[in-house]
Amino acid sequence: MANQTFASFIENNKLMSSGIKNNVDLLTARGLGPEYSAEYDGNIDEVENVNFAQERLKADLKTKTTEMATKKKALQVQYSQAKSIVKATVPKDRWLEFGIQDKR
Repeated sequence: MANQTFASFIENNKLMSSGIKNNVDLLTARGLGPEYSAEYDGNIDEVENVNFAQERLKADLKTKTTEMATKKKALQVQYSQAKSIVKATVPKDRWLEFGIQDKR
């Protein structure tokens, strides 16, 4: 599946499954009978379901990444405001209490 899209991979497998079903009388002797066909179809469905779940997780991850970036930016603004006020109000020798490492 190196240069093949997921959609074409699934389509190829569905075509193979259909071909097996349409030619079961020729293929059963070689192990591609109804049981094989049923298992094959089940695996195709399983791969499609897992892919759907993965795509949903990717979308959720993008949403959460955007949400986290927005909240992080807001927190950075609050931190900068608090740091400026502390530096203007509190003597330098007490800045470490606030986690401020600045020397000036």
